[in-house]
Amino acid sequence: MKIESPLSANVLAVHQHQGLRNDCAPIATAMAANALAGLGVDGFELAEQLNHVRWRGLWPVIRRIPNWATFPWGVVDALRDLGIRARWRLFKDKAWLLDRLDTDEVLITITGSLRPLWAHMMVLLAYDDQRGYGFANPAFPEALLYWLPAAQFEQRWRAFGRMAIEVIGAQEPVHA
Repeated sequence: MKIESPLSANVLAVHQHQGLRNDCAPIATAMAANALAGLGVDGFELAEQLNHVRWRGLWPVIRRIPNWATFPWGVVDALRDLGIRARWRLFKDKAWLLDRLDTDEVLITITGSLRPLWAHMMVLLAYDDQRGYGFANPAFPEALLYWLPAAQFEQRWRAFGRMAIEVIGAQEPVHA
């Protein structure tokens, strides 16, 4: 079985590279926003915005540990500020991923390890029984599909609760 997102070419066309910075989440977020809505978001500028606490009335939203880790709700909050519907999902399975891969949504997956502690966000674009999962990977400068064998991806995805961010599409801006 082979599945490729109908948005694969759009995402790869707006690929951004994080370089040596710890900005995979803001870069993946920018790629998703640019592919879905053509917004021209710069991932490094978005990273700087996410470094700051955002107030929602009386409630602070900590979207990111400055210059280090971005929380999934931080990605969703940033996308909503850009007028894009999104939600973060926990404890999903392979079937859920593959079902969503064949839609007009963008999926940002969260993978990593608890020992040693690290995490990485990438945009899922394809699945192939032979090659595994294909991503737009902000860690690489090339705008090509980056393939991870299925077992390796699923182990790394499981380490962070099988989380993904569903980027659904444009909406009216939620926040003024």
